[in-house]
Amino acid sequence: MSASIDMTEILRGLNRFDAAAVSAARTAVDQFGEHVLGDAQEICPVESGALQASATSEPAVMVGLKVSKTIGFNIRYGAARHERPPEKDVGPRQNPRGQWKFLETAVRAAAPKFAPFVAARVKATTAD
Repeated sequence: MSASIDMTEILRGLNRFDAAAVSAARTAVDQFGEHVLGDAQEICPVESGALQASATSEPAVMVGLKVSKTIGFNIRYGAARHERPPEKDVGPRQNPRGQWKFLETAVRAAAPKFAPFVAARVKATTAD
């Protein structure tokens, strides 16, 4: 799953486009993405712990005026576990901790805070 932020409005508000703003945006997107991934790890199903431990992320990248970061879980059955509702589980689970849609839930919960977080970091870095 990836998240992107279009920097056009943020940079327009700053009336400047410089290396410091780009660097601050990339750092902020990285930090925010890692936080969301941590939230997803907290609510993912835990049986052996392999799914939780498979959390992974790529560094934020800037393409044009968009900064993107990809986060996810890279164990083979991760996507199936994410999409399978509890009523579809076969037999008792060893550890009932966690929920389905764990990554989507974390992303949706954090989404309203994403742009303000990045904007504040960019503004703080580029303030004169």
